Amino acid sequence: MVVPLQAPDIVKSAVEFPSLLKDIHKSYRFLRILGHGHFGTVREAAQLAPSSRRLKFAIKSIPKDKIHPKGLSFMRRELEVLRMVDHPNVIKCHEIYEDQRYVHVVMELCTGGDLFDRLISHGQYTEQQTAQMMKKIVSAVSYLHSMNICHRDIKADNFLFETGEDSADIKIIDFGLARKFAGEKMHTVVGTPYYMAPEVLRGNYGKECDVWSLGVLLYLLLSGRPPFFALFEEDIFKKINSGKFNFKGEEWEDSSPQVQDLIRRMLVVDISSRATLDQILAHEWFSVAGSTRTSIPKAILDRLQNYRAPKKLKLEAMRVAVKLLSVEQIEDLRRAFEDIDTNHSGTISAAELGTAMQRAGLSMAQEEVERKSYSGIIKSTDFLGSGQLNYTEFLMATLDLKRVLTEEIMFTAFKHFDAEGTGYITANSLAQAFQQAGYDFNEQEIQEMVREFGLREDCKIDFDEFRTILRKSYSVQTDTASPQVRLRRVSKQTEMLSQY
Repeated sequence: MVVPLQAPDIVKSAVEFPSLLKDIHKSYRFLRILGHGHFGTVREAAQLAPSSRRLKFAIKSIPKDKIHPKGLSFMRRELEVLRMVDHPNVIKCHEIYEDQRYVHVVMELCTGGDLFDRLISHGQYTEQQTAQMMKKIVSAVSYLHSMNICHRDIKADNFLFETGEDSADIKIIDFGLARKFAGEKMHTVVGTPYYMAPEVLRGNYGKECDVWSLGVLLYLLLSGRPPFFALFEEDIFKKINSGKFNFKGEEWEDSSPQVQDLIRRMLVVDISSRATLDQILAHEWFSVAGSTRTSIPKAILDRLQNYRAPKKLKLEAMRVAVKLLSVEQIEDLRRAFEDIDTNHSGTISAAELGTAMQRAGLSMAQEEVERKSYSGIIKSTDFLGSGQLNYTEFLMATLDLKRVLTEEIMFTAFKHFDAEGTGYITANSLAQAFQQAGYDFNEQEIQEMVREFGLREDCKIDFDEFRTILRKSYSVQTDTASPQVRLRRVSKQTEMLSQY
């Protein structure tokens, strides 16, 4: 296998993005090529750690000398998007390295292949299978739009399965063409021909172009072919601009009128008449096709009620650790998150949390107290201060940390803070780690974290000390009081907070 060449370290990022300016080969061993993105090669890699079980990742290596100035802006956008997104069906980015030759993006490893390859080997999907996948996919795109991100290259190739299991979860990947927007129109004609919306071809479009691409994907999953098929690109674009397609052929004979109605609403040339993502998620096809709701284990809700977020430094260490957990370790929690997130926004509100707790029999008698309690739980758990729980915050609050924080995961979290690669965490390395993670903490806040960790400016902390400090976080989930008692505590705390 051809591995990325080792290159000299640099002292300043050429792409002007917070990254680790050191040799990635000292942290990871490249194993095999997984595929190619818009700007680089993706390889499987194993973490170099003092352990018999090394964590594995997918690393996209982007050669700097092949990036022209326009491509550089695309790459910056991709890195910015990857750093800010947090959704169970969006690929996770762990860290970014940069040397003289490459930018290396370290992401979670998905081993189940992409949706296009699985479609080829599997054949067309049933409506029930498709509904289960599409609800996750549409939810992920809806979350991106809520973050003012338009993907612009939705296609079967850009969805990966976590594992090779038929029931494996699916992730949207490749943000090389993604664009942040603030209501303005986009004009660059980008995307994959079969999936491109007519307004993209005209060079004047908004986030609605993703809805069209989702409609093409839904048609493809159920029929095995795109709705606007032709051998030559020019003919493909003519068919797209006409907006004319049909449901002819034996593959559509047993399809429901509901799914045909949904596709017709998505593949509408006039964007003012095209279905919105909220309308798609509320469409009756998803319930008719048999999408199911799972029951949420009370133990998960108990841990959520009992959780109290630690201070910033421990919280960031836990956030890094949680992102490294395996599919098996978080499967039940992922399902619970999706079930509580009834509007499929990718976040959990106080109202959604209240509904989930009522269904689980954990509601309180007085409606006003309920409202304050659920808001209090959100407030005590919400690190980003958005008023809602994102996916990682939910995982941190509901995990049995003592069971899942393995030696390998804690070591990787430690390396996240050892940004200088010295084998120690220092005040300076903390500042670098938080900058790379996208947090704009000032010098005073960094010094507060240093004191929280028991460090003085001239002191260092090694892995053994870090592990001891992180394990103290287990104590935040050892309260044995009943759920009702804990809810009353949260309610009282929330009332006290409101007085300040």
